[in-house]
Amino acid sequence: MVVEERSYYMYYDRTLVIDELPDGTWRGSLLDWDTGEFHPADEHVLRRVRGASTTADISGIDEDEFVLRTELVREDRLTGDGPVFALYAAIETLYARKDAERRRFTDEEFEVITHIRRTTFALWEQEAARRARGEQPTFTARRKTSSDD
Repeated sequence: MVVEERSYYMYYDRTLVIDELPDGTWRGSLLDWDTGEFHPADEHVLRRVRGASTTADISGIDEDEFVLRTELVREDRLTGDGPVFALYAAIETLYARKDAERRRFTDEEFEVITHIRRTTFALWEQEAARRARGEQPTFTARRKTSSDD
């Protein structure tokens, strides 16, 4: 699919990407908090976002913020098996060490976390493409419960 323009949004605390196609139509994908996957946004969502100015519930964001916000939700709300969750565990370890030492992240630690989040985002994108081709999943995800904390 050829995309003319891609826009990123926060839509009621969920990340949303909207692609404008060469024929002028829009296709949007909204993050599902229960699965960590993006699902097609309905026409109502697309019309609300494209017709809205920035509000408390709808705002445009850049790609870096989109990746960060998406990965924060996935880290916080999901658990599972596979390489993505091993990387989330590495981030948790960095947070725990920082908190135990009662300090802020160093610049290097912040860069490591940013790199890990970009990596996990890319792994989710690769997984979505793999599943769309009918291939077996390489990881599983489920919503965290109180026993997962």
